[in-house]
Amino acid sequence: MSNPHRPHKKGYLSSLGERFFSVLQSCIKPEHKINRNRKAGTVDRFQRPLKLKRLFRTVKIFLVALVLIGCATWFSLEVLSDSDIFRIASVKVQGNRMVSDQQVLEKSGLARGRSMLNFDVQQMAENIKSLDWVNEVMIKRQWPSTVRVTVREHSALALVNLAGEEKKKLYYIDTNGHVFAPVQSSTDLDFPVLSGRNLPEHLEQMRVKKESIAGGGLEFLRLAAKNNQILPLQAVSEVQVSDEKGLIVYLVDYPFPIYLGNEKIRERYYLLVRVLTQLYRNDKIKEVKEIRMDYAENKIMVARLGSS
Repeated sequence: MSNPHRPHKKGYLSSLGERFFSVLQSCIKPEHKINRNRKAGTVDRFQRPLKLKRLFRTVKIFLVALVLIGCATWFSLEVLSDSDIFRIASVKVQGNRMVSDQQVLEKSGLARGRSMLNFDVQQMAENIKSLDWVNEVMIKRQWPSTVRVTVREHSALALVNLAGEEKKKLYYIDTNGHVFAPVQSSTDLDFPVLSGRNLPEHLEQMRVKKESIAGGGLEFLRLAAKNNQILPLQAVSEVQVSDEKGLIVYLVDYPFPIYLGNEKIRERYYLLVRVLTQLYRNDKIKEVKEIRMDYAENKIMVARLGSS
C-alpha cells in the first residue's frame, strides 16, 4: 500500500538528465555574467565590423550574380542570333496605299534570313517614316519567324502651291497643315488648291502656322471636308491667301470670287452655305459676279452680273 506523503523515487535516466543540464548551465552562466557586465559601447564596437563584413559579402555575391547572369544572357543571345531558329521567314506590310511594299522593305532593311533578334525597331521605324507619305509606323515581331510592319499614311486634304525660285511644285497638305509630299503625276490633282504669292511666309518647317491667314484657309477646307451637301470639299477649286484681302474662295463650277476675309472663318463658312442655298433654290447662281462675306459686320453682299 502506497504512502501519498512519501517522496517519489527518481529513476537512473532521470537523475542522469538532471546532472547533464546542471553541468551545461554551469558552463553558460559565467558567459551570461560576462555579457551582463559588458558595457553597451563595447558590444557595439565588436558587432559593427561584423555587420559591415556581412553586408559587403552580400553585395559582392549580388554583383557577381549579376555579372554571371549578364554573361549568360549575352552568350545565349549570341548563340540564338547565329542559329537558324529565329530567322526572318516572312515580312508582312499592311496599311500602305501610296507607298509600295518594296519601298517600305528597302527603307527598313528587313529581309528573309535576317535574325529576329539583332535589329533596332525604333530606328527601323524612323527610316520608314522618311518616306513622304508615311506618317506613323508600328513594327511587331511575331515569333518565331515573322515581322509585321503596319504603316499609317498621311491623308491629303488639299494641294498647296509653293511658288518660288526653288519650290515651284504642287505639294500635298494634310488636315494638320503638314506639307508632306510633292505631287508626282497629273493623275493626283483632284484636290482643291491652297495658293498665294506670299504663302511660303505662312509656313514654318513645312507646316501651316495656325494663326496665319493660311491657317484660316486650312480651317475653311477642313469644314468643307465634312461634305456639306451645298458646299463640300469637291466643290472648292481654290483658296487664295492674300495679305491684303484675306481669303478668296473659288468654286469648281462657277468663276466668281468669294471674299471670305481673314476672321470668323467658321461662322462665315456656314453663312456662305445659307447664301448658296438660296441662290441655288432661286436659280440665281449663274448671275452672281462676286460674293463679299467681309462687306460689313453681319452683312453679306452678293453682286450680280451687269450691276455697277
